[in-house]
Amino acid sequence: MKVDYISINNTKIANSIRKYDQLAGVRGIVQTNARSSRRKIFSQFVITQDLSYLEMTAADAVYSLYRQGVKKFTVRKVLLLMAADENISLPAFRRQRMDQIIHKLSQMKIYIDCRQEASDTNKMQKRYEGIFLPVKAEGKGYVFLEDAQMPLYAYGEAKKQMITVPVRLLAYEPDEGKEKESRLINSDENILLKVYLIHELEIVRNKKNKVTEKTFRIKDPGDSGVLSAMEIERSSFSEESYMNKIREVYRKTELLFGYWRRVGYLRDYRADKETYSFYVSQDMLCHDPSKLF
Repeated sequence: MKVDYISINNTKIANSIRKYDQLAGVRGIVQTNARSSRRKIFSQFVITQDLSYLEMTAADAVYSLYRQGVKKFTVRKVLLLMAADENISLPAFRRQRMDQIIHKLSQMKIYIDCRQEASDTNKMQKRYEGIFLPVKAEGKGYVFLEDAQMPLYAYGEAKKQMITVPVRLLAYEPDEGKEKESRLINSDENILLKVYLIHELEIVRNKKNKVTEKTFRIKDPGDSGVLSAMEIERSSFSEESYMNKIREVYRKTELLFGYWRRVGYLRDYRADKETYSFYVSQDMLCHDPSKLF
């Protein structure tokens, strides 16, 4: 079965799990309506294990398979969807890592108490709880458990806060005639860069959000966005190697923005090489990504 779209959970709970660690076993509290609202609405959640950005991206990919009717899947199928690359390399160490991630997601649990939100609509449950991703190993792959709800994703669907975009937006293609110098391999870092940028751009594109522009500051240590999502830690580098990494991420981001402009997803963007940043506003994005391909 061909899977054409990938879904990203954009609830405040999911974004908190992506962004922060040391959440396991701790009651997390998020305000789920606008911070300027007079009546503040809060929901609470507990997870039994911390999740990295890569693990959350894998969870989104597994959910995307489920949402589009897939009953059985392999590690390769998950990674293929994350990278949008039919020819992605899957050496033993990478297969093992993905197996470990899926096993972790299938063993951990999440509890969501959203009774305040549910009181405002009859389309939501008061609680969503259970195994984070209810799947089990079978043969050389995995199958979804019957009648098992994916709590975080059921919550996201009920709130209509799932971002869904064509997989082909993640299928970067170099500019014609520049294949050698603008190649972008599908390493874990590069997969995370693509997913993070699409996630943030979709928040800007959606006119229901109050966010109408975004500046991606790659060099700014105060911006936990790009480098944090790529799981790049400043402490792992010397000053010189860190600046080389900044330049590398800036170049990759420019390649991706160039590709998205070529396919019509971005009408335009502004790049600033001196500050290693990119600026995109709502009017620079297409109206409907589903019509691009």
